[in-house]
Amino acid sequence: MKLKINTRKLLKRFAITIISIVVFFTLLILSLRLPAVQNFVKDKLVVYLEKKIKTKVSLERVYIGFPNSLIMENLYLKGQNIDTLLAVRKLDVGLNMMRSSLIPQPILLR
Repeated sequence: MKLKINTRKLLKRFAITIISIVVFFTLLILSLRLPAVQNFVKDKLVVYLEKKIKTKVSLERVYIGFPNSLIMENLYLKGQNIDTLLAVRKLDVGLNMMRSSLIPQPILLR
């Protein structure tokens, strides 16, 4: 019994798979600009920061500008032993998500 490989069908499935992956990531990137998704990210960011520094965190708005910007508005971090650790009206964190994440890079705050 000989197995016959249909190359045309195989190439068609491969192309559909590649196109589907590209469309999925494009929709994911575009969804980061929706206010509902940004509010979801903001809530997750607040919970993460509160657990990490074990203090109260307040954040009004997050704007994600893919691939190189994260803007946080009205960020407030209460200190553990002091009144205010950080109070910022607008914090713009420059990111480079296109660079390989396997190589550790320093984080630069402007």
